[in-house]
Amino acid sequence: SGQWLIDPYDITIENSPSMGGVIDANAIVSALNGGAEVIVTTAGAGNQQGNMTLNADLHTGALPNDTTLTLHAHRNIVINNGYSIDATQNGNTKKLNVVLWANSAGTGGGIEMGSNTAIRSNGGNIVLGGGTNIATGYAVGSSNYEGGRGIWMREATVLNAGGGNITLRGQGQEGGPQDPPAQGLQV
Repeated sequence: SGQWLIDPYDITIENSPSMGGVIDANAIVSALNGGAEVIVTTAGAGNQQGNMTLNADLHTGALPNDTTLTLHAHRNIVINNGYSIDATQNGNTKKLNVVLWANSAGTGGGIEMGSNTAIRSNGGNIVLGGGTNIATGYAVGSSNYEGGRGIWMREATVLNAGGGNITLRGQGQEGGPQDPPAQGLQV
């Protein structure tokens, strides 16, 4: 066990990465399967805002212990259509806490879960939020992000904590776009 921290600017998580700023989904799953707590963090600089995009499934095997996966973005987190984070497969009996932490700088940044996405934690807690303190802050919509929504869960999104807690903390952009009105959470 231990902690595995990755900290570049904009990040895309996918299978078979071929360029910088792309992290191999299999490496994250391997670290979790080894018992590590995994934290993937972005920072904004230059023309990169510190966004994070999940373009692959993160399905664990049989975890050796309860652990945590944290996706911690300076700005926005997007799970693209059809992808999931799942700790209920492959004979796993341990909990995976999942934290999607957007807007870590407190300057705006939301969370979007695309169509047919899922987080299944096998009894671990699921937290979607943001700000400088994940316990009290919000994922906050911004003008360059999906109409100012703080958290947007598109059609057929599944959050299943299997007995764990689910916390959603979103805030719409103040003075944001009016069509649709900025919302803290849209399901």
